[in-house]
Formats: sequence, structure tokens, C-alpha cells
Amino acid sequence: MIYIHRILTSLSIKVRSEWNFFLIEILAFSFWYLSLFPGRLGFDYSETIRLIQRGESTDWWTALFFWFMKLSSFWGKSIYISSFLCLLILTISIKFFISSIPAPITVLRKVHLSFILTPLYGVFGVTVSHDVTQTAGILIALGLQFRKYSKVFLSRKQELIYSLIASVLLLTTKTGYVVVFFLIAQFFLEKKSKQAIFITLSISFIYICSSFGIKQDASNLVYQPFLADLKCIAQHPEARLTNRDWAFLELYADKGIWTKPISCASMDGAMVSFDATKFSNYSNTDFVKKYLNIVFKNPAIAIMAHIQRSSNALPPPFFQVPLNQVDLNVNNPIGLNTNTMLQQGPELLHPSIDEPSVKIKTGFLRYFEAIALLPAFVINQASWFWGWGGMWCWVLLIYALKTLQIFKIRKLLMLYYPVITTHLTLFLVGPVSVPRYVMSSILIGVILSLTLLFSNNFNHKKSQLP
Repeated sequence: MIYIHRILTSLSIKVRSEWNFFLIEILAFSFWYLSLFPGRLGFDYSETIRLIQRGESTDWWTALFFWFMKLSSFWGKSIYISSFLCLLILTISIKFFISSIPAPITVLRKVHLSFILTPLYGVFGVTVSHDVTQTAGILIALGLQFRKYSKVFLSRKQELIYSLIASVLLLTTKTGYVVVFFLIAQFFLEKKSKQAIFITLSISFIYICSSFGIKQDASNLVYQPFLADLKCIAQHPEARLTNRDWAFLELYADKGIWTKPISCASMDGAMVSFDATKFSNYSNTDFVKKYLNIVFKNPAIAIMAHIQRSSNALPPPFFQVPLNQVDLNVNNPIGLNTNTMLQQGPELLHPSIDEPSVKIKTGFLRYFEAIALLPAFVINQASWFWGWGGMWCWVLLIYALKTLQIFKIRKLLMLYYPVITTHLTLFLVGPVSVPRYVMSSILIGVILSLTLLFSNNFNHKKSQLP
């Protein structure tokens, strides 16, 4: 009887603990969602809402994400369901990823509860953006990798379901396609051909169906990274360019446009000058040959342009520090040439709703909004640090070496392929260096930092027990 009593007591404590943990999760979710109701909306997605309201469409942010925005916003009328779904998707992916980390349950709960109290979870989660869905997809994909390396295997059905969910979420961004490719390739390498074929057919079906009724605007995206490189080279006064090179360049713009000096840190700035209708002036093969010929004669300029456009994705001390949202020069008046949010560079957490038609007056909730946005501002004013995805990648490496005991490069590449492929893609074709593109690396880095911190504390207390 005593033994049975102990078992029942233990179960009762466990149930209460699980319930308390779940209650805190619900409270944290509710706080962020209600205090920032109806959500946050940046410039790009405000433009999406305006397109929907005008009855237009675009696949610029992928056709799948456009349908998500259109349906969840009730055809551009409101974003409160969109933001709820974004936060819910991020919540589930974070829970899955943290539960995949090989650490004691007490450590993982501390990590989870600590993280969901931060604006990196709350403010980012209620932001209606395909960066949220991409981040969620990478978290799930990496969670699957952690389970494989720690030998906590899922059933074939569970692995297939989570892989399919991750793939669908990753289809909401162009860079996500690359991660999906490697996810499927890994199934083939593991001799799980049936699962690989099933995922390939499923996402192909979703991709084709979501493309119906959507205007194909993103077809010229493939040219933009190359033309941006050529613009940076052509505007340099000492660039090595022949008359034949100039004849090729002038198929796309006048020489005066090519030679006008502009920053190479943004692809968008370079592309403003080009006429999209001229992109078919050369066959793809000839274009690549001409491009490579010019780049190989001016390699340093081209490489530096890529470094500037992807500085958030590149690690220190080898690469430059990303721009900060707030001007770091204390000799300048606060807010010089900026808005009231002091935004001079790219922010990490978007604080506002940039499309007035979907704003909702929240009454007394605006006081909670101020409480929620204060820690977001603290992070944003040091966005060079919190938003430097390349820097947080060092935490991933330390964790793999220290905790997982992985020392072979091949195994590291296999473990972190969702993160590595994202960063490499941004270096190769990234349009501009902004933190939201590497938000998955930032969240993973912070979560693993908390894991290392609490694990050390747990081991220290354990060693002091008699």
C-alpha cells in the first residue's frame, strides 16, 4: 500500500507540474497576442495587404504565403487571425525544437519558460511575415536532426509528418526551397526513398495548386543578384571592363545608370535603375558566361558586394559588423534624420502596423502594448548584437562540440544543414542584410545559450549533493 501511495503521489506531482507548465505557456501566449493585438505588420506585408484589397496578386513572397495572407486576413480586412496563426506556428515549432534538445527535462522547462517570456518569441511571433513561417520550418527540421543524433527516434509516420510540416512552412520563402531540397536529399541518403518521394510529390502538389490564380512577378528574381554584382563592378572607376563588356551591360541599362555610384549593400537599390522588360535580352547561357567573365576580372568587388548584402549571416571575427537600428554615434542628436522609433538601420523586431486600414483600437490594451514593446526596443537599440545571425552560429558550434561531442565536419554539416544552407543562400543571393532573414539562427542560438547556462547550473547543483 505504501508503494502504491508513493506511485500515486509521484503521478499527482507530475500532473500538477505538467499543468502548471502548460498554464504558463498559455499565459505567455495570451500576453503577447493580446498586448500586441491585432499583430505587427511590416512594409512588405503591408504592401501584400494593399494588393489583396485591390484584388491583385503576386508570388513575390511566394504564392503559398500570398494565399495564407489572403485567406487569414479575410481578403485584406484584418490581420488578427494571421498574427494568431503565426504565433501559434512559432510556438509549436519552438516547443518541438526544445523538446528535441538532449538535456534533463528540468533544464528544458527552464529554457522554454525563459525563452517565451522574451520579445524574440512574442513580438516576432505576432509579426505577420513569411520569416516567421520559415523560422518555424527550420526549427522543426533542426529538431528532427537533434533527435537523430541523440538517438531519440520518432516513428516513421511521425518523422514523415514533421518533415512534411517543415517543408510546407519552408515553401513560404524562396530561400526555404533550398532547405527543402536538402531535407529530401537526406531521406535519399538514409535510403528512405518512399518518404522522400512522398514529400516531393506532396510539396510539388501544394506548390502547383498554390500558384493558380497568382500573378507570376518573381520570375525575374533570378537575374537580380547577378545584375547587382555587375552594377557594383561597373560603377567602380577602375573596373576592368572592355568595350565588349560594355556592349553587354548596355543591353540592360544606359552607361550613365551603370556608372552612377550607389551603395552595394542593397540589391533593391541597384535594381531600381533596371528595366525588367530587358531581362530576356540574352539567353541564360550567354548571360552567365558574360557575368562570370566580368566577375573573374573584378573578383574583390563582387565578393565584397555579397559580404555587405549578407553581413547578418556571416560570423565574426572574419566579417564586418551589421548595421545597427539606432545610430551608435552619441555625438549626433538622438533621432537625427530618423522617425520616432529611431530607425536608422534594419530592426530586429518590428514594432508597428504599417498599414492603417488593418489597425484596431485596443482601448486599455495599449498600456500592455507599451510594456510588451519596451523590451523589444531594448533589443532593437542593440540590433547589431541580437540580430547578428552569423555571431549566434558560434553558439551552435560550441554546443555541438561541447554537448553533442561532434568533431567531424561531415557530421556537423549533416546536423546543421537547415542553418548552413540558409546562410550560404543568403551569401550567394541575399538582397540585403536584415536580421529577420536569419531569425532562425538567432532563436536557435539564444535557446542553446540558455540550455548551456541552465545545464551548467544543473550539473553544479548535482555535484554538490551529498
